[in-house]
Amino acid sequence: DPLVEPVSVDGALVRVNLRPYVWGGGSLDELFAAMKKTMGVEGSDESFYTLWGWFKELYGFNRFNVEDVRRIDEELKAVGPRPKHHSERYREAYYPAYRVVKRSSLVMGGDSLI
Repeated sequence: DPLVEPVSVDGALVRVNLRPYVWGGGSLDELFAAMKKTMGVEGSDESFYTLWGWFKELYGFNRFNVEDVRRIDEELKAVGPRPKHHSERYREAYYPAYRVVKRSSLVMGGDSLI
């Protein structure tokens, strides 16, 4: 896993993969501080729907299971964007271990990590 990966279009939010972070000597206290600074960051439903539309046009029906994409699309129409957990299948295959933080809040040993 890479140490960090952008998760927002502008790169302001990043996923910190815990295995390389800890193996590289990252401080859990500093990571927790970055998580606290990130609390309250929210996107808009409008921007989510725009990105979801782009995803469907560019990738959704060609690279992913069509029924899964349609099911998610119907769920979004019914209840709107909501946080979701990884599927059991994904967890078993990839064992995800990460935290999402503001890029600007992430430090390691007193220096900006990025």
